[in-house]
Amino acid sequence: MISAKTISKLALVMVSSLFVSACSVIGIRSGTAEPPFVALDRLGQIEIRSYGPLLAADTIVEGAEEDALNVGFSRLADYIFGNNSSARDIDMTVPVAKSSEQIAMTAPVVRESLEDGRYRIRFFMPSSYDLASLPQPNSREIEIVAIPEQQYAVIRYSGNYSITSSMERQNELLSAIAATPWQVSGPVSTWFYDPPWTIPWLRRNEAAVPISR
Repeated sequence: MISAKTISKLALVMVSSLFVSACSVIGIRSGTAEPPFVALDRLGQIEIRSYGPLLAADTIVEGAEEDALNVGFSRLADYIFGNNSSARDIDMTVPVAKSSEQIAMTAPVVRESLEDGRYRIRFFMPSSYDLASLPQPNSREIEIVAIPEQQYAVIRYSGNYSITSSMERQNELLSAIAATPWQVSGPVSTWFYDPPWTIPWLRRNEAAVPISR
């Protein structure tokens, strides 16, 4: 379960976002950064993208898939909301002061299946950070990883998250890639872009897999 502390921080971010765009009322992303990419090709519903080097915060969770997603999200949210190495005591009467560094939320949130009932949950870090400047997590359950430049095949779909829909789209993606000059070079994953209260047909979900020629 997501902790009460994390929920309260998320709620603050949600309320603040309402003032950024009226679209937030129905859950559309507003002002959330995404990793930049170059669209290389489109093969039917599949888009081939090239992403530059990225930093990400990873955590590995065991258990049922939906529970693992909740646990992983809670851990990573706690990290970006201040449970990191920049924590310090600052006089809170100063308007811009905060007791720890908050890291901007980015999209997508990545869920990747591993072996033995484990899942990798990943938050991409804002491009303004490098390894030297990014605050380190206080939790040993979170690892900062450097992801090299990579091409991905991606298929986009809408609707509420479910294990069945996730697997169907991942299998659809892998089958389609098999008929192209591209080859799968890593595990397939599901990328989530929108908050859970988003109207289902407006949600942006993606099945993604690293590829090479």
